[in-house]
Amino acid sequence: MTGAHLVERILRVEIAAARLEGAFAADPELGRLWRAGTALTEAVRSVGLEDIRLTEADLALRSYAQRITDPDAARGGWAAEGLLAVLAAPGVLFSDPEGVVARCLRAGLRDQPDEEGPSPDPAVLGPEIAAAARSAPGPLLGALRGAVLLRRATGTRFPSAERLLFSAIDHAWRAERGQRTGDVMPEGAEAILAQARAAWILAPATALTGQGFRAWSPMREAGIAALLDGLGRETDRALGQLPLLRRWRGQARGVAAGKHGRSRLADAVDVLMRQPIVTGANLAAALGASPRTGRNLLAELEAEGLVASIVPRRTYRAWAPTPLAAWILGDARAGAGGRPVRAALAGQGGRLPDPGEGDALADLEAALDRADGILAKYAL
Repeated sequence: MTGAHLVERILRVEIAAARLEGAFAADPELGRLWRAGTALTEAVRSVGLEDIRLTEADLALRSYAQRITDPDAARGGWAAEGLLAVLAAPGVLFSDPEGVVARCLRAGLRDQPDEEGPSPDPAVLGPEIAAAARSAPGPLLGALRGAVLLRRATGTRFPSAERLLFSAIDHAWRAERGQRTGDVMPEGAEAILAQARAAWILAPATALTGQGFRAWSPMREAGIAALLDGLGRETDRALGQLPLLRRWRGQARGVAAGKHGRSRLADAVDVLMRQPIVTGANLAAALGASPRTGRNLLAELEAEGLVASIVPRRTYRAWAPTPLAAWILGDARAGAGGRPVRAALAGQGGRLPDPGEGDALADLEAALDRADGILAKYAL
């Protein structure tokens, strides 16, 4: 991959991401709804890259499911929820580098659970990563630099932490100054998403698994190429999703506007934009209404095709806006819920990367330095 080709790919992703960032800055409600689905997908795809099978539904419904007895599924659900909590509120690396790097390392799965090795000191590593990311000419290169530095500090023991840091750096570039660092988040996807305050656009695990499986390898030229291709596809896909989300919101508000003056339907739609997975009880609590009112409003929204139940039981149910419900329950976004990653790569005739591979780092850094020089002219 030549330096010019690398720059072309980076520019494509940066331009599409900037369009999304602008759209969400102008319309934060759509950004929250889009990130709710994307964060669920990114969390399950990231544990999927560690060879643990999980779906968006598994994660979203974890609070409502019966006790999981399969050890891998239980570990995957616990790990994905930890990743989701950081994705929902990454904190700002530039103002709290130690805290952000520490949260990413705590949430990250070890590639080999029994592998031992010294853990890096976030107080030392965090400022180094923050300085490298801040000096990059754009979010994507900053995120790549941070992921490479974390890998150099940890070997290959925490690949999911590297991907988490990648999105956290993207968030830091786009977040408002002075935004509060991520707090300890509640348990359960619905509660985590209700407190989301993220600004990232780039989701690396989703990019690598959107069309088959590609290995996360931020220190190899082929790994960078696969990541850039995937990020290009996913940002284009996200731009295509915006009209669908706007249409849903327009329909929801149109239905609410046609109701009589005492109806709380418009207020319920506003809650769904802030808190995309709800039960009758927590919708009622958000509205300051009775549980019966919450259930009645959800029944009314469901009858209008504006929400769908995502918990297939009668005694305890949860709903989501229909676009998000389709995202959670549908089969269109195949990936982590399919075959395990290693089997999928083997089925493609692919070679699993040697965990010790890092010889391409010098070439990669040289290519990124050349790209930095070109991109700096565009003040990205």
